[in-house]
Amino acid sequence: MMDDVRKSGRCIIDSVEAAQLLWRRLQHLVPHNAEAKWHPVGLNERLRFLKYTPGDYFAPHSDGRYSRESGPDKGDTSFYTLMIYLNEPAAGGETNFLSYSHDEETPVRPRTGLALLFDHELHHEGALLKSGVKYAIRTDVMFKRGPAGAAGAGAGNHDADLR
Repeated sequence: MMDDVRKSGRCIIDSVEAAQLLWRRLQHLVPHNAEAKWHPVGLNERLRFLKYTPGDYFAPHSDGRYSRESGPDKGDTSFYTLMIYLNEPAAGGETNFLSYSHDEETPVRPRTGLALLFDHELHHEGALLKSGVKYAIRTDVMFKRGPAGAAGAGAGNHDADLR
């Protein structure tokens, strides 16, 4: 990885089963609009397991969309990032949401079991980890274009605790 942008460990695992298990637990928390052209249908099976050690960080960025290019779900596209924190580091490692001018930030401190859901377009950073170790899983909420189905029913915007 490029140290000027990101310094951390990452292991990518594709697991449909794990993504479905997490989706069953979290789908009611995903914002859903019956009038929208896109509707949430599940999680991206590409799970990124992250490990940050002291001195690691992820510079300010916005997340990119993931689109399925083949198979029965061809065209499904992600719009939201899902970050699940697996532990609480001793110091640092917050996810900071930044204003466009970078003069204001809203920090989210990692907490064991916290699920953080946000729009890919929000500018954010993984703050420098000062001490301890930070573990997290990152994936995406996938959307299908067309009429809403029961699989995408959600209840609004909430925090989730997976402990």
